[in-house]
Amino acid sequence: MCPEAETLSAYIDGEIETPWKQRIAEHIQGCISCQKLVEELLQVRNILHEDKEPSFESLLERLKEKIARAELRRGLDHVSFWEKKVALPLPVAGIAALLILLLGISLIFLSVRPDYRRMSIKRGPSGTTEVQVAAPIEDLELLLKSLDDQVFKQE
Repeated sequence: MCPEAETLSAYIDGEIETPWKQRIAEHIQGCISCQKLVEELLQVRNILHEDKEPSFESLLERLKEKIARAELRRGLDHVSFWEKKVALPLPVAGIAALLILLLGISLIFLSVRPDYRRMSIKRGPSGTTEVQVAAPIEDLELLLKSLDDQVFKQE
């Protein structure tokens, strides 16, 4: 009965103890199929021992080229910040549009409304004082009346 391929491989690698080692050696000498199998295993072993470490230089070079092409393609496909599409749910987009519209209308009303509550005081070179007041007429009438009352009380 022939030993298994794993046993013959262990025999070639020197992993078999002495009493069994001699028996396997005697069997191999008398068995042609085991001799062929041992020769094949020895060839595989020699190939594995002779084989140098694989060279990864070509693989590394191809990888660098692939990365460079991807970066170039990404650069060509690059979309600027202002051109990017943003996916928003319809209710969110509607609320955002409504808020922008309300803000715009508020700014228009605030900029159109005249600012009556302004006052400037200028002093002239001769010591005169000029007061300019912009206010609604009702407020100006009230102001003039209170000034007249103060002047009347002082006299």
